[in-house]
Amino acid sequence: MKINIKKIFFDLLILVIVIAVVAVSLGAIYYISRGAEAIGYGYYRDGKNIVYGPYKERVNLDVIDAKSFRALSKQWGKDKNYTYFIYPMGEDCCYARTLPLSVDIDSFRALDSRYAVDKNYVYKNDKIVEGVNPNNFVPPPPSSE
Repeated sequence: MKINIKKIFFDLLILVIVIAVVAVSLGAIYYISRGAEAIGYGYYRDGKNIVYGPYKERVNLDVIDAKSFRALSKQWGKDKNYTYFIYPMGEDCCYARTLPLSVDIDSFRALDSRYAVDKNYVYKNDKIVEGVNPNNFVPPPPSSE
């Protein structure tokens, strides 16, 4: 009997993908069944807190105004007071770091998981990138950094 290693590997890969999709779906069902509102990119609002789905944990920053929080991507968010760079911390969910107070909240937008801009600055993670024009900035491919 000949064993087809490629087929076994492919079947296992499909199984892993299916399990991942089911896990994410169950996370959504878990929060929505408890009255949480899905607000995009895996985030949920459960009244007073912002929750990130895969971890089933509260984002670790009490200053977030849950009522006005908007997820701009998995790593970027903003509320009426601040903009945030949100990053995972292993299995204990996430940490949200506020960006400098000079951020213009109204014009702030995420470009990708690493970069965001407002009308005045380019931001990489939670820092201002000096000497770069936000009006024509294009993020470099991840592999070129």
